[in-house]
Amino acid sequence: MAPTDDDSKPRKVSRNFIMIRLRSSGIFLALVVSLSSSTQALALNDLWTENLGEQGISIKRAETCSQFDLELESFKDWQQSLGPSDEFSPDSVYELTSEVSENGQVQCKAIGKNILPLNLENLFKKAPARNGPNCWNTALYSKNLLRSIRFTSADEFNFWLNSPYCRPLQENEANLPGDIIAIRTYEFDPVLNKYTSEISEVHGFTNVSELLSFSKDTSRKDDLYDLATKADVFARFRLDKKECQQIIGEDKGCSIWANYFRCQNISHEQVKANITATFGEAFSEELIAIEKKIEEDNLGVKPLTKSQFEIVKASLEALKEELKMSPEPTIDNIGFVKKSLMLEIESLLIGISYGQK
Repeated sequence: MAPTDDDSKPRKVSRNFIMIRLRSSGIFLALVVSLSSSTQALALNDLWTENLGEQGISIKRAETCSQFDLELESFKDWQQSLGPSDEFSPDSVYELTSEVSENGQVQCKAIGKNILPLNLENLFKKAPARNGPNCWNTALYSKNLLRSIRFTSADEFNFWLNSPYCRPLQENEANLPGDIIAIRTYEFDPVLNKYTSEISEVHGFTNVSELLSFSKDTSRKDDLYDLATKADVFARFRLDKKECQQIIGEDKGCSIWANYFRCQNISHEQVKANITATFGEAFSEELIAIEKKIEEDNLGVKPLTKSQFEIVKASLEALKEELKMSPEPTIDNIGFVKKSLMLEIESLLIGISYGQK
């Protein structure tokens, strides 16, 4: 969403209240200073966000610092839900600054590091170098269900939400930070000129707090990884009915609705071990290496040439054929691994095609 004329102007501030909080220790340091500041950040309703480089990230909300600090507790819960690992550090250090805008609106800005899970903070307010990485990839990647930044198909997204690693929320079960939100509708049949009973995935994003979410809106390379209010996301997809914004089970008469899912985390080591045990080390190593090359190209770290793309594409086609020719599994776990790999390879192939446009 483009900033309004008012949002694009620097905001003068008459007074700042600075609170420094060390999450791991629970220590507070506070002082009141008079200063002026400005921001060129993008405004989404009452939310402004920036990537400050080595300083970390900035998140500003149209609320008091006491209110915002409570909301930031959800960010801590989100990190802790991902479990201890090098990628997901639960310790955050940030500074809260209270501001008053020219029109008298009370605002609070958080500046710091490790506010988001590390893998997402590294992407925050950035855009990929190519078309491809999309909302469904971001939602699954945020829970470590996928290993890399790439295109993810609606079928692959749906597969994981219906896998043993995810479950839909039940009646009277509160949503939590880190839950995946899936916006859905019914498929339209152009021949019959009506909607069918088949469900179609529309958008996927991550629940962060009661009001906030994290996502990358589309597969376009100019779309940023960013926070947004859930109200703003629902508005973009014309999901206006409050009763349709969190549906348990059936859609209950909504033409477009949102389901919430709670998913487990999968370690990359376990994924590699599952692939190796099922299809051998050579298959596992080649697929992981290809996926790494595609991610590095998507992020602009090591761009692939047209001839390199063709080599990668041929390698994926060969792996896909190998999967097709493998014996039909008689054990559920092996069947799950095979299906997930087939969907992954198909997504990678679509992503290669889309990324070169």
